[in-house]
Amino acid sequence: MPVLYMERSSLEGLTEADIKKIINENEDSTKYQHLEGYYRGDHDILRVVKRDSTAPNNKIVNNMAKYITDTAVGYFIGKPVIYSSQDDAFLAALQDIFDYNDEQDENTEVAKTCSIDGDCFEMLYMDEDAQVRFVKVAPGNCIMIYETGYTTPMAALRFIYSRDKDDHPIKKVEFWTATDCWYFVSFNGGPTIGAMCRLLSTSTTRSAWATSRELSASSTPTTGRRATQQTFSSTTMKPS
Repeated sequence: MPVLYMERSSLEGLTEADIKKIINENEDSTKYQHLEGYYRGDHDILRVVKRDSTAPNNKIVNNMAKYITDTAVGYFIGKPVIYSSQDDAFLAALQDIFDYNDEQDENTEVAKTCSIDGDCFEMLYMDEDAQVRFVKVAPGNCIMIYETGYTTPMAALRFIYSRDKDDHPIKKVEFWTATDCWYFVSFNGGPTIGAMCRLLSTSTTRSAWATSRELSASSTPTTGRRATQQTFSSTTMKPS
């Protein structure tokens, strides 16, 4: 993760099996875990083992990765972005959206993730109250698909990992294009199950995942279903 390139004709011809193959081949990358570990101070030197057990084995971490990120992000976005417009009504409406989404904190988190991982995404959507929302998506949880030779996104995969009340792992995957969405879900490492929904609100999305759980419980063969997309947009941001 997080970027793949393919021809537009290939994207339009993707089948359920093709999407699952993309998921399986790209979801286990440890690149970002390694980079985020460096920011936390979990450096490789801490795992060095001496062949001679009696030799000194001092392990000192000088966390320059965290220092560089915190300093760079502070300089870059420490002072919030200021917006201006000759249209006061438009600017007021825009500011309401920003305030509703804690835009200043969101910008800081996106910039920080860009500094640590080199990539970050932001998803734009509508919530159940028809309010415009945007949220950071970590690069380890997203794959963008671009047309070969271009930088305009054609599709995206978003991974959501969670656990149920019995601490069993749940993996959900959304595959978005400009017109369609595929939903996939796997419970406790089991087969990937799909469910169909028409995206009219967030509640229908939750209904799709509930249906997926029912399919999984009934041992329905692995499958995927299409759903009509309502709203999705994603941007990637890289530090200079």
